[in-house]
Amino acid sequence: SGFFMRPDEFAPEPVEILAWVETLEAVTEWERYEAIFPVPPGEGEGAGWALGLAKSLANVRTSLQENGLMCASAARVMEGSVENDRWVALAELEVEVERRMSSWGYLSKNAQLARGAVTLPGGVEHVIIAGVLDLPAVTTRLLEKSGLQVSVLLAGTNEDDFDEWGRPVPDWIDRGIDWPAIGSVTLTGDPRQQAELALRHVAEAGCGSDDVALATGDDEVSGELVSAFGRSGWVIHDPSAARPSPIAGWLSCWRHYLENNGVAEVIDILSFTQSGIMAKGKRARRLDALSQLRDQWLVRSADDITRAGNLIARDLEQSTQESKVRRLTGNQESAQLGAETMANLEQWRGPFFGQAFHGAMRSLLKVIDSDGESGAAEWLDSTAAAAKQVKRSAGFWIELLLGSLDLVPETAPKDRVLDVHGWLELLHQPASCLVVCGMNEGKIPGRTSSDTWLSEATRVRLGLVHDGARAARDAYLLTALMKSREKHGQVHL
Repeated sequence: SGFFMRPDEFAPEPVEILAWVETLEAVTEWERYEAIFPVPPGEGEGAGWALGLAKSLANVRTSLQENGLMCASAARVMEGSVENDRWVALAELEVEVERRMSSWGYLSKNAQLARGAVTLPGGVEHVIIAGVLDLPAVTTRLLEKSGLQVSVLLAGTNEDDFDEWGRPVPDWIDRGIDWPAIGSVTLTGDPRQQAELALRHVAEAGCGSDDVALATGDDEVSGELVSAFGRSGWVIHDPSAARPSPIAGWLSCWRHYLENNGVAEVIDILSFTQSGIMAKGKRARRLDALSQLRDQWLVRSADDITRAGNLIARDLEQSTQESKVRRLTGNQESAQLGAETMANLEQWRGPFFGQAFHGAMRSLLKVIDSDGESGAAEWLDSTAAAAKQVKRSAGFWIELLLGSLDLVPETAPKDRVLDVHGWLELLHQPASCLVVCGMNEGKIPGRTSSDTWLSEATRVRLGLVHDGARAARDAYLLTALMKSREKHGQVHL
């Protein structure tokens, strides 16, 4: 369904967040928005204070996309409710955000979805929806207006169990669910114990790995499954496993260095292998030299290193004792290497103050992300036009970039025998032996976030996915998984 929620043109997420920041920090009369902010935010704060709040409000708009809503249209739906004043005030802010993005040459995704600006590929005459249990309302409206033939395919025995778009009806929540005809149900909240039990059930099933479906509804259990099976010689892969962007830690240290070009900050930067080229080689030696100077001579800046070097040179001239001369000679070499290192890093720091952030960052990416794995280059492309319209510090841009970097998926081992599936993927798994872990409270049935803007009652009123709909979906899914293996299979929960 995600395909049908991508308009033809829309502002990238960081651009929308930037528009919210600019709008919030430009507000001078907070009385207009007292329903949202009884206490004016940002008083006494420096530029960039609104970034966290901007992300929160942008997330509210992202949730509204499920039903193709703007804050203004949501406010109309909420008219007469206790939440109405808040939504009206948010809609007023949204008008300013939309106006700002329009002046930059962007259209928001919410605005595009609200007007149905999604173009289907040419030549498509028939859309088949197979096993999609929670199709968003904005997608169903698009398909209804398209005039295309639409077929909805689901596993079931009674059409009345679903609405016209294949979504399980609410009374699934109240239906009893039989325990597996062949299999087991074990109650344990410990992830490691769940993984050990899953291993035992798979081993005892007597099935080939291609006839086993292993799944979890809780990401916390996934890593334990990989470890438990690995200890027994089974190589399995968790597709949801991901590591932070390879440049996330480095960028965080670089942001601190831009704010304060001290010895401690340079030491942090040199702890990353990407910094070797920037320091002009000898990264480990330079790191040791600066650490020694900080510990023995209490240096905190390049100027301190220069003063320490002068003191070391003076003491060296006056010393005659061989052991002291050796020690001071080593200190002098460290001071020279430390001063050179500080100067080398300063050459990369300078452009961030002398030119636009995006140009300086592109040059830096050639060194710290030469293979482009992080996606930072694409981020720079997507925000370049908006960057010309605002004046923001390099530190702000880096913080915005850090919030946009995606996790990097772990590479699947070539010799793996099983994958750990997600809960919603199981409807498409034909394996006769099914083992599901992580059916923990809040995971299955799934729950929406605890967003203060979008309570359960508000979600229902706005036509968004809510806990009741997810509970019905998961009740049907569990029933279907066991029913399909009732005669020829086994299910372990």
